[in-house]
This record gives sequence, structure tokens and C-alpha cells, in this order.
Amino acid sequence: MRATSLLIATGCIASLLLPLSAGANHYPLREVYKDIGIIQLADLARDFSMYTLIDVRTPLEYEVMHIKGAHNIEYPSTKFGKEIKALFNQEKKPMVFYAGGAQCMEPYLATQTAHEVFGINRTYTFDGGIIEWLPAQAPMTMVDGRLPADPASIITDANYRDHMLAPMEFERKIATDATLLDVRTYHEREGVGLFFGHEQWVPMDRYTKLLQVLKTAKQDGKALLIFDDHGHRTRMLQYTLRKLEIKDFYFMEGGAKAYYRMIAEMHDRDYDHGQVVSGAVPAGQDQHTGHAAHSHDMHSMH
Repeated sequence: MRATSLLIATGCIASLLLPLSAGANHYPLREVYKDIGIIQLADLARDFSMYTLIDVRTPLEYEVMHIKGAHNIEYPSTKFGKEIKALFNQEKKPMVFYAGGAQCMEPYLATQTAHEVFGINRTYTFDGGIIEWLPAQAPMTMVDGRLPADPASIITDANYRDHMLAPMEFERKIATDATLLDVRTYHEREGVGLFFGHEQWVPMDRYTKLLQVLKTAKQDGKALLIFDDHGHRTRMLQYTLRKLEIKDFYFMEGGAKAYYRMIAEMHDRDYDHGQVVSGAVPAGQDQHTGHAAHSHDMHSMH
């Protein structure tokens, strides 16, 4: 195993069927978390039985797809420390944390917490996550409760993108009679809504509540407009929608982060031209500033 710097991948899901190359640009957070040890795909597959695997994503994402034998201990959560200490004491193996891919920081923080707060030293990360693992190790991947994974059950990149809308297109859809869902977790949302007066906040880690809302939308015959934080978690949610036989749904490409970038670019462009955008202000923006109107969770949680 090559342990250079300790890193953890998280619950962010990018293009599941397109494995990441070894290029440094595909692992942007390695430069941020330089003191974290990394385990590569080949090393993990070869020495698989030597490690305890921990999937730090939400239970919904874990149930959809995870590495064979991995334990689901979500990070952040109030039970994280207690559960990883008990697991380490029971199995007494080095711990490998993983999630969806290399774009999110939650698992990095989980590794730091495991080491610095709870004193677990033999801790590594598989930063390629399920994105890298699935194409290379399908026989060792649980998908929708089946092991090995049935290739026919995997949602392709093309099918995923069929339901993707750019932020501006997504915003225009809000005016239709659709159910708008913000599925960001509490820590991703940080108390700030995106489309004031329109959205329901139903975090992906509140699985029972989320299922209830999805089923209600289906019964009401309403389309679903769904956005997450980075535009990656919705990949796993699509499996749940398929299981519920929901077909009328759209995701916002790039999630809330992409929407904020769009607003910032519009502002900069208008400022450069010395003018303010005229005409209708998109849903969720302040009528005077043109910026996204933020709502507190108390107003957007239904």
C-alpha cells in the first residue's frame, strides 16, 4: 500500500461509469489535506481483507450502492465517534474511509476527526470512492441489494444527464406546477435556502421523510425538481426514483454551488457593462439586488 498523505472521499457522486484517471487534477483536495494517507484502487483490491471499510455517505446512498462488506457510518453525525471506536476495537484493522468520489471534503474531515479526536492512527482513505470502484470491481459491489452488481441495473451517464437541467433552465421550471426539493444535508445547507417560498427542504439523510415527499408528489401527479449541493448526490437519488417508478423529474446540474456561480457571473457581467439586468427577476432572487433570496430553514422546511 502506498501511504503518502491521508485523504477521504465523500458522498459526492459524479459520473459513475467513467472511472477517474490518475491525474492530479482529478483529486483537487489532496493539496488541501496533504497529511492524509491515500490507498489506491489496486492496493485496496489486492489487500481487501486487511482493512475495515467505512462508507461515510448518507444511508440512502449506501443502500443504493456500496463496496461489499463496508460499514455505513455517516459523517458528520453525532454517533460517528462512538461507532468508529467500537468498530476499530472489534475488528482491529486499519480503517479505510470512502464515499462517492474525490470532490467533497466530508470524508477528509472524518479522517481528521478519527485520528485527532478519537485517537485512531491506522486510518486511510480510498479517495476514488465508489466512482472508481464500481467499473473495476463490479463483483465486489452491492447495487440495489444485489451482489455482484447487475450491469443492467446501473444507471448510465447518458440516462442521468437526460434528467439534468442547467441552473437557468432549472429556475425557469420552478414557475410550473412542480414539487421543488432541496435535498442538501443540514451541514451543506447551513441554514440557507435557495428559492424562497418555493422549495421544500428534505435532506437526503432523512430517508423516511424524503420517501414520503416523493410518494406524495407521485400521487399528486406532479413533476419533481430536485437540487443538491454540488450536483453529485442526485445520482444515487435517481435509483430511489426508479424504484418508486417516478419518471417525471429533473436535477439541477452542478447543484446549489452552480446556481450561486451563475448569479455571481451575471452580476459581474452586468457590472462590467455598467448596467442592471432589466426584465423579470428569476425565481428565488431579490427584486432589487438580483441575487438569490436566502431563506432560513424554519421557513423552508415542510
